[in-house]
Amino acid sequence: MDIKINNLRKSYDQVVLDDISLNISSYKSIAIIGQSGCGKSTLLRMMTGIEEVDSGKIEFNKHELGIGDIRAYQKSISMVFQKHNLFPHLTLKDNITMILDKIYKMDNQLADKKAVDLLSSLQLEDHMHKKPDQVSGGQAQRASIARALATDPEIIFMDEPTAALDPILTREVLESVKALKSSGTQFVFVTHELGFAREFADYVVFMEEGKIVEEGPHILQRPSSDVLKHFLENERG
Repeated sequence: MDIKINNLRKSYDQVVLDDISLNISSYKSIAIIGQSGCGKSTLLRMMTGIEEVDSGKIEFNKHELGIGDIRAYQKSISMVFQKHNLFPHLTLKDNITMILDKIYKMDNQLADKKAVDLLSSLQLEDHMHKKPDQVSGGQAQRASIARALATDPEIIFMDEPTAALDPILTREVLESVKALKSSGTQFVFVTHELGFAREFADYVVFMEEGKIVEEGPHILQRPSSDVLKHFLENERG
């Protein structure tokens, strides 16, 4: 994917993102890491167009956010949130088919087949007729990933997709995501799971207090800044 961000700023009561710039190309899985409150989730939401830019420019795969109809860009991407965000009154399968039918106007039989194939690929074939509160947190989060994949997005954005899960369910979800990478799906994700970032990300962006401190494909293995070295030491415990 190609990402170009120039002089991005965002404030609420205080500055959250301070003059962020990125120029990344040819990487398929990008992790954004940093301590809580550093601005990483805000940056991710701005990349998706959920949050508006105060100033600066964002361009993803030649889509310039803020220019033209944001809905066209948002239909080309998908988002997986910290909690599964599935419709509670629908089954796992219906959560997928409803999106394909109502928003993407897909034929009912094609939508049904696509939902079944995706849920089966994430080992949910025995649960597709259950509602979200009838499955585990890990299964519900995998279903939300299946729903994100259903629209054939250019990029899937994930905001701490395992934050609400226990370690066993976390591993369950992360293993499913790693399998998707091999199929060619592109990801930008915020995570506190550094082991997952090491295994899964081709490129890592480290943030601190609303700024990008360090970035690159090998910064977790060979950090150059004292701030990142200290962060990694603390995460190891």
